[in-house]
Amino acid sequence: MKVAADANVVPAALGGGAAGRILESPDVEVCTVRSVIQGIEEYIPRIGQMKGVDEALLRMTPVNLPLTVVEPERYAGRREETAKRIAARDPVDVELLALAFALDIPVGSNDSDFEESRVERYTPAELLHKLKKR
Repeated sequence: MKVAADANVVPAALGGGAAGRILESPDVEVCTVRSVIQGIEEYIPRIGQMKGVDEALLRMTPVNLPLTVVEPERYAGRREETAKRIAARDPVDVELLALAFALDIPVGSNDSDFEESRVERYTPAELLHKLKKR
C-alpha cells in the first residue's frame, strides 16, 4: 500500500506508536512532498522539547526515515484542482493533496482539513488497523 504522509505523521513516528509502526512496515510505501519535509525541519526544536529528544538527532531523522520524497513534476498537473479543494482551509496542504490525487493514493494525516477534499484519508491508527486486516 502506498500513502502520502502529512507533516504531522512524521514527527509522531519519532515517538513510536502507530505512526512509527507504519513507517517501519514493509507493506507500506510512504511518500511525501518537499514542503512536508521543510515543515518538519522548522518544527524540530519544538518537537525535541516536547519529546525530550536531542535536536541534532532529530535533524538527521527525516533523511533516515523510509520516505520517498516525490518531485513536484509528478503532481504539478493536479495542483490547480487541489488548490480549489483545500487552499481556503489550509494552503500548506495543496502540494500533498496534489500528490495523493496524482498517484491515486490516500493521505496519512491527523489533519481534519483533508476531510472535505474528497481524498481517502487515514489517521496513523486507522492505517495501522487497515494493515492488520490484510
